[in-house]
Amino acid sequence: MIRQSTKLPKWWTLQLSCKRLYTTPSPVVLNFHEVHETGESENTVSPISEKEPTPVVVLHGLFGNSVTFRNILQKKDGILRGGRRAFVLDARNHGKSPHNSSITYEDMTQDLILFLKSRNIKKSILLGHSMGGKTILNTLLHHETFVKEYIEKSIVVDIAPMSYMNHPRWEVKQMLTAMESIPLERIQKRRDAEDHIKHLILDPKVRLFLLTNLVRPEEGENWTWKFNIKAIRNHINDVGGFPEIITNKKCAQKVLFVRGGTSFYVQEPEALDLIEKHFEDYKIKIVPNASHWVHTDNTPVFERVVRDLIENE
Repeated sequence: MIRQSTKLPKWWTLQLSCKRLYTTPSPVVLNFHEVHETGESENTVSPISEKEPTPVVVLHGLFGNSVTFRNILQKKDGILRGGRRAFVLDARNHGKSPHNSSITYEDMTQDLILFLKSRNIKKSILLGHSMGGKTILNTLLHHETFVKEYIEKSIVVDIAPMSYMNHPRWEVKQMLTAMESIPLERIQKRRDAEDHIKHLILDPKVRLFLLTNLVRPEEGENWTWKFNIKAIRNHINDVGGFPEIITNKKCAQKVLFVRGGTSFYVQEPEALDLIEKHFEDYKIKIVPNASHWVHTDNTPVFERVVRDLIENE
């Protein structure tokens, strides 16, 4: 049974309302799923025992939501073997989480901080892909005190703390333009939308991934996007970029960077230089036969690499 409970404790609501007088950005309450090998629940946190393995908190990438990682995490003898649990979050403006006019990495860091503190998750292992990975990197580099108290180690999937806005292989702008071109008021089914963009997005797997976010609230109503496409367009420079790193101190947190074997994101010299410059205790693992979508292109190897870090390092 799925139980719904998104209310925050009164003490946190009061604390949050006071902080909003003095700080920006304001965090939002994220939708999430608690996932075990044997099942899941939505927006509930079962009591966490001190004896149980450290939980994993998962942050998806741009245009994604919690569904893909939930499916991977529930595989028997996989990442969550041994009674470990995961909390898979929908980022702001994605999935079932609230839409907001702003979407920056500091926004998403504040959302993560709110989630962990308000749900009393004292220690966790962070796992983030692409945009979710950048959110983790921003948190590690700019919130040292919080990280020491709440984060045990981190896994960053196919991304580095840098801007990709001007990279010739960064195709997010083209994806966004293609989706914006779909006449939602005229299409009858997803196949119509796919036909409309197939000359703009040539990879059928990418088209399928994007169009899973196309939903029809009620029969006869216009199709709409799960994610907040307007906010993403307005903040595309923030999403494609990365906040200025204002510290010269290396992050001491243990970080595993997982790179797709055919992906450019972490093999660029600038990416490697920035990782070396800002992280003290890191490793880079390569998943062969995988593009940027590492976790779906080669799931068995991805699972093994992630599980090894979680259990053994």
